[in-house]
Amino acid sequence: MTFSIPAGKKNSLRFSYFRVQGSGDTVAATDLSLFSVGYTKGDRLYTKYKVQNVKVSWDFLSYTFHNNIRFKTLWEAQATGFNTSVDSPLKPTDSSTVSYYGEGKKWLFYPTLGVGFEQAVSKNFRWELKGSGFGLPKRGALADGEASAVFRLGKAEVLAGYKFFYVKTSPKSEFFFKQVLSGPYIGLRWYFERMK
Repeated sequence: MTFSIPAGKKNSLRFSYFRVQGSGDTVAATDLSLFSVGYTKGDRLYTKYKVQNVKVSWDFLSYTFHNNIRFKTLWEAQATGFNTSVDSPLKPTDSSTVSYYGEGKKWLFYPTLGVGFEQAVSKNFRWELKGSGFGLPKRGALADGEASAVFRLGKAEVLAGYKFFYVKTSPKSEFFFKQVLSGPYIGLRWYFERMK
């Protein structure tokens, strides 16, 4: 989901959010300790995860080339949250262990810098390309990018493209998370005023 408002001539302030979640099950191949809970080889493990990201971006038009290609600098702040859980409900418990449920949660807050390009090929079609990121050596890192084709239909635009998102927490922290998400997408943009 994305919401943007004008912020000066050809600039915009953009707010975006996404969430991905899933679940699965597996059998422990070796003895494990996950989120301070011990599991033994052969235990049936049920897992759930959720990754969500909130981003605020000021898209600043920095230069326009002679063939109407626009170059933008992206000044952003991003918050990314992780929630992962593991359970082994079929494993028998004893008086010292009530549950085999373990959970880890973490939020990362990073400033990100990036660049974007776009070109209006015709009145009703343009392409967009943008990417941003931030990282510290042997610490956390975050990067995202997208490429899209945009078709204009009155007050609406139809988008088709591909997105990429990568994030990892510091390996020195108590819980370490690393996630790569990518894939094609289609979307719809609506303008409250008629585009010129």
